[in-house]
Amino acid sequence: MKFSALDEDTRDLFSIMWCSSIPFLGLRLLQELPKYVRFRYRLGIGANPETSVAINKNIFAQITGKLSHYYILQQRQDGYLLAKPSDAGMPEEAYSNSMDEHKVFWQQVNTVEELSSYYNFDREKEQIPYKDIYYIKKWYLEHPVYSYEVYIIWDTVNKDKKPWTSGHGNAILVLREQEYSGRKALRVVDYIGEQKIFGMLKDFFCKRLEDWRFEYADFYNYGIKKQYILEAGFKELLEEDETVIPTYYEPFVQKNVDIWFHAPVEQVRFCKADGHQDRPNNIHIMTEI
Repeated sequence: MKFSALDEDTRDLFSIMWCSSIPFLGLRLLQELPKYVRFRYRLGIGANPETSVAINKNIFAQITGKLSHYYILQQRQDGYLLAKPSDAGMPEEAYSNSMDEHKVFWQQVNTVEELSSYYNFDREKEQIPYKDIYYIKKWYLEHPVYSYEVYIIWDTVNKDKKPWTSGHGNAILVLREQEYSGRKALRVVDYIGEQKIFGMLKDFFCKRLEDWRFEYADFYNYGIKKQYILEAGFKELLEEDETVIPTYYEPFVQKNVDIWFHAPVEQVRFCKADGHQDRPNNIHIMTEI
């Protein structure tokens, strides 16, 4: 799976899956891959800690670890069907805006033209993995099954005119609604851009959750400072916490899930949708007779 369509110097690849009855064939394929495909870095997410993680750590000397899982749990008088809060995980009060003076502006985009007008993807070329406009177009705007929400975020401080007329945005936020048994979760599946801007999105999530009365919002991430995610109103799901924030919905499984990764360098940023982790597993094809 590639992130950049044209620029081979910044093209990063995710190795996703291989199946073979021949021992060590997958390992041989990885060793031969650079001979046939030009890329900057090979990364992996959703890897099996007993097999792929161990191979990439011990043979390819890659860095391995788990994505952190963050969540915003809404207060509900009618209880929870999706999440399973522990006493420690229950929200102390209704999620509300902090009324910070530092504001941001957001605008949902639906076309490549809007993306190119509102965001300068060249600024992200040092980011690993580098996601260009082709990636956003193919994986989010034109996804054949899922409906994603793509937002451009502007830092509006010290700007005298409307942000969308003043140049490129500071970040891109990608969301997807997840529904099961009449309830919803708001999945933050990708974030591109300035880390500090994420910390200014508490008002955004407050409004988004109030509008639809979701049970929770969640965000898998590695690479963004924990401080900024907490400032946006999220809480980290810790191993000792008995709270359950489901990840699997096709079929629905009410349990916590670890997402492992491997990478050749430490300066990486991973989110839920990377490496096909936010993929449909049940596709119902309706044929009109």
